Amino acid sequence: MSTRVAVAFMVSAIFPVAPLGAQEDPSADYPSAAELASREASFRRYLEFPDLVRGGEVQPHWLDGDSFWYAEGTETGDVRIHRVDPTAGEVAPMFEVARLRRALAEALGHEPPGRGVPFETFTISGGAASFEVAGRRFDLDLDGYGLTEIPEDTDLEGRGDWSTPRIVRWSTWVGRPPIREARSPDRRWLLTEKEHDLWLRSAYDGVKHRLTRDGQERFAWDLSTSRWSPDSRRLASAKVDERGLTFSPLVHWLGPKETVEWWYYPEPGDPLPRSELYVLDVQGGEPVRIDVGDETDRYLVILGWRHDGSEVILMRTDRPRRQLEILAADPETGAVRTLITETSETFARLVGMRRGLDDELLWVSERDGWAHIYRYDRDGNLLGRLTSGEWPVLSFLRTDLDEGYAYFTAPAEATEIDPGLGAPRLYDTHLYRVPLAGGERQRLTEGTGNHTVRFSPSGDYFLDTYSTVRHPPRTELRGADGRLIRVLAEAEPDLPPEIDWSPPEEFVVKADDGETDLYGVLYKPADFDPSRKYPVIEHIYSGPQTTWAPRSFNQIPHGVFPQALAQMGFVVFIVDGRGTPGRGKAYQDVVYGQLGRNEIPDHVATLHQLAAERPYMDLDRVGIFGASWGGYFTLRAMLLRPDVYHPGASGSPVADATHYLGHETYMGLPAENPEGYENASNTKIADRLEGNLLLVIGTSDQNAKFAHTMTMVEALVRAGKYFDMIVLPERHHHYGYTPGARTWHERTYFVEAIRRHFVKYLLAPSTLPVTSEAAEVSAGGG
Repeated sequence: MSTRVAVAFMVSAIFPVAPLGAQEDPSADYPSAAELASREASFRRYLEFPDLVRGGEVQPHWLDGDSFWYAEGTETGDVRIHRVDPTAGEVAPMFEVARLRRALAEALGHEPPGRGVPFETFTISGGAASFEVAGRRFDLDLDGYGLTEIPEDTDLEGRGDWSTPRIVRWSTWVGRPPIREARSPDRRWLLTEKEHDLWLRSAYDGVKHRLTRDGQERFAWDLSTSRWSPDSRRLASAKVDERGLTFSPLVHWLGPKETVEWWYYPEPGDPLPRSELYVLDVQGGEPVRIDVGDETDRYLVILGWRHDGSEVILMRTDRPRRQLEILAADPETGAVRTLITETSETFARLVGMRRGLDDELLWVSERDGWAHIYRYDRDGNLLGRLTSGEWPVLSFLRTDLDEGYAYFTAPAEATEIDPGLGAPRLYDTHLYRVPLAGGERQRLTEGTGNHTVRFSPSGDYFLDTYSTVRHPPRTELRGADGRLIRVLAEAEPDLPPEIDWSPPEEFVVKADDGETDLYGVLYKPADFDPSRKYPVIEHIYSGPQTTWAPRSFNQIPHGVFPQALAQMGFVVFIVDGRGTPGRGKAYQDVVYGQLGRNEIPDHVATLHQLAAERPYMDLDRVGIFGASWGGYFTLRAMLLRPDVYHPGASGSPVADATHYLGHETYMGLPAENPEGYENASNTKIADRLEGNLLLVIGTSDQNAKFAHTMTMVEALVRAGKYFDMIVLPERHHHYGYTPGARTWHERTYFVEAIRRHFVKYLLAPSTLPVTSEAAEVSAGGG
């Protein structure tokens, strides 16, 4: 690259240059500086919208098989903590607030803050509650309300509560739950990791005992794969062999000197780790190798044990996930037999909800094009199916052997036309149960919307929280048969006068095929004026493994941030195109083998249909943004349809299909689908960029490698295309993610960068239109 071109790249990345003769659009409405300042203040207030809607959701902390406590209120000192007895249908205060506050006032030497309970969480052990107030830790005797302070230098993990599972390590894949110790069913032991081996820690005194002795670096025992037998005598575990694989450097930039950490990041076609499966004897007997045959290029998962401990249940899939098997292993000999085999011409989707029974297996399969529950005997012979119809089982929650029911969630009755939507509410979910002996399903939840269900440990009761994008959440306590016991909480929006909230608009349009219904959500400014022209922004994800358009109230982040962004004077929309789940196998299979081909046409068709009925949408000013899969499709949209999408912000992007192992499920292996992978590449079409692109990437991203974003940068540089870029040192895939952090509130920098980008290129007329083409800039004698 010449010096002249290099300087041009640097200058354009910071100060985008408008071509000579650029004209403002006389029909567009551009805000004044004062209006922009006011809108920015509104934008920031709307980012805090979730904190302004109080109540409605209940987080149960189970005390026994049925009873639980939950907290209400967010202000320190004004928390209300309730104890619920589902059998009696009673809700009572967990603490006698006056006695608690008197005891604390005496111990602290001053009145604790507020008027309620001055803490939000606590633990109970042996008739005492332990909590922290004003930086000091206390034990409260729940009978006499005597208060004992815990010395500051006391190790809480070592003060007798040895039975609580501790965090052992954080998942390699950022955003997933941490890996915790695994407690044995008899509660005597906790399985943990140390020095590449498995150890047992006593739940009574914390003493550790080494269980395995042959673990080594890159060939270590994996706690996260392990499953206890029902009698707590044995463990099924995996020893993962990563020797000889290619590892990637992760550079840590912010220390006194740079350091490098090496981590395994497989790409499509790369060798996979091998998993050796064993049954381990807690009493020290010889490990039994489970004979699963060739372990090369296979995914092996230990699902659990039969209730009687006679077999270990496993799942094995081939690499492209077109064949899925349920296996049973003899823990005494390691011999394996096949119970169920699923095959598919595309991919056998892992619905992920299986339940092992003593004499039967219940399995969710898409074999007829819809996810439904099938019943098998102990040897894998099909006994029949429990559910059927043109709707999918979304999650299989539990089985009740005593009463003889299987419980699941589904949109099974989404057939009636919703008057406001003009179409069925296909994405509303309810809880159902169906007899194990066969029969009609029974709906157990009521009310329009998405229902999130949490069963009590006994399974006799469940909490049902539901809402829509327009109606805030409500939580009900119900019996396992669906009978309403009582309403526990209803949201009460506590909005300040300066927030004039109006609910988003749900819509239905046709896909690019002109036939298939697509569902989405549209956000407008609170002071919306239909006589004005508003720039449009699409928030895209479009990954084939999930839906993205919000279905619930205050859905973070894909509902809250778009609503806030609209307050800047934009119309923002989100839509789920073909290729996403929840609508049957054929709907999702549109993506198979041809990632990046059909998604953007669906989104462009959505935009045009929305604007045809909404003349306030300015199709000359359209932006797009997304992260992860959304980062890929932001690039895709700007490169395939530069005539539609002008500015865009791409966060944590996967630039090419060859960059992410998960694409194998939807694309097959690169060797068997080279044309598909070639067509899905964004780097190959970097020369099509015309709009103003912002790239954002964290240097420690372990889902979308920093190096992969650099390949996109290099492609754009070689094509002479200019862009803005933000590099976030030591940030992971979810910007601001650190163990235990509140991720959303730490994303401020990324959120602000997107806002500024769209204000600059959609609301500031002096920069419109702006080209990404190279403008030759002379520097010195270069």
